[in-house]
Amino acid sequence: MGTTPETAEAIRNALSGVEEVVIKPMFGEYGIWVEGKLVGLICDDLFFLKASKGALPHTVGFDEAPPYPGAKPSIIVPEERWKDQDWLMTVVSDSASTLPAPKPKKPKP
Repeated sequence: MGTTPETAEAIRNALSGVEEVVIKPMFGEYGIWVEGKLVGLICDDLFFLKASKGALPHTVGFDEAPPYPGAKPSIIVPEERWKDQDWLMTVVSDSASTLPAPKPKKPKP
């Protein structure tokens, strides 16, 4: 089905207060990075958040599912929670703070 640009834009707007947030297209869907860490995906108009130690206290009772076949299950953030900008910025920031730093890229020969 794919994600509409409007869905990605709505999430981008909701996360506008998070420093160093980047939402960019990847494989027909969208990835969400904070401080260079992949914290979530937007797939089929759903917001999938990595199930990190920082996210779990904020998302008790939320459904989990893989964002695409073969992926690890992620937390599905309900659309009505996207509208709560303070909550969304907090959960995404807390999630990013507990994820490991990205591995440095190997220099090209």
